[in-house]
Amino acid sequence: MSLKSVFYRIKSISKKDFKLGIFVYVLVSRRPFNRLLRTKFYRKTYMNHISKVYQKIQTPTRVDIEATNICNADCVFCPRHSHTRKQKIMDMELFKKIIGELTGIKTLREICLSGFGEPLLDKSLPEKIKYCKSKNSNWRTIIFSNGTYLDEDMSNKILDSGLDTINFSFNGGTKDIYEKTMKIDFDKTKSNIEKFIEVRNQRGAKKPFVVLSCVLTKESLNDEIPFRNLWNNKADQVVVVKPHDWVGNIGQDIINIGQTRYAAFPCRLILHPFINWDGVVSLCCHDYNEFTSFGNLNEQNFMDIWNSEKYKNFRQRNVDGKLESICAGCEVPITQSSKHWWEPV
Repeated sequence: MSLKSVFYRIKSISKKDFKLGIFVYVLVSRRPFNRLLRTKFYRKTYMNHISKVYQKIQTPTRVDIEATNICNADCVFCPRHSHTRKQKIMDMELFKKIIGELTGIKTLREICLSGFGEPLLDKSLPEKIKYCKSKNSNWRTIIFSNGTYLDEDMSNKILDSGLDTINFSFNGGTKDIYEKTMKIDFDKTKSNIEKFIEVRNQRGAKKPFVVLSCVLTKESLNDEIPFRNLWNNKADQVVVVKPHDWVGNIGQDIINIGQTRYAAFPCRLILHPFINWDGVVSLCCHDYNEFTSFGNLNEQNFMDIWNSEKYKNFRQRNVDGKLESICAGCEVPITQSSKHWWEPV
């Protein structure tokens, strides 16, 4: 973890929400402490904490709005081969309606404008980001992109939009592994990202914060060091993560690389509702095929959906450990804790 990323995370922690958060975050962000905390005590503390958090808040802390589910990549660890939803871009009128309904949620801190597609395929994305910031400048806006469509024009529009964070999915440190993993051009995307960072720096801008992330598969395990060497001195933060199986849709021949498995619930994602491009409110960012729907924002108000008996009962059962739908088979709450106990809500 770079010093810059530590300062960035510290800045995002509100003293009002967690007075000791800054001190504890710095203290336990080191690897020896993380190993120590991944014990039964850690898991018990985590579950008790998130249960209390849920009982206290009960309204979203982050909302994911799918700008589009169209994607030009074909990553080996992505469940797109099982993706049966129609593929389109969210209408601007629907987007404005949704944002208008979210403005009254006091606990809401983040708006992520990504889903199961490449958000830069949505030409109206910079306008959507601007609209978010105009409604609440304190919202932290985030997108996840592979960078293919980040040409000079789009780069300038994104830089002008007020976007807070852009996470580039760059899954490989060498051309061969990258192109086998993502099925898109290594040199083009690398050049696009480098130019974007360069233009941002030339402007003297601090935003967006640039994260380069890589999902390691069995084949790309040896690419971690080349990946870090490629971006360590360019990006604000470099992240390497392990894949998950998308509820059994990705084979163990790709993802079985020795993840630590332990039960951890309730999942923080119950406070992170996911809104599909067509206005359907589904489980979370892992509900790629709309396995569970709670309502449609073309016809209903967001808070009416959030406070519906179906949605409230689902969240409470998750808190009680009575997992259902894709949650019952999802390994995200098993392979990772979903929420660290030292973090604020």
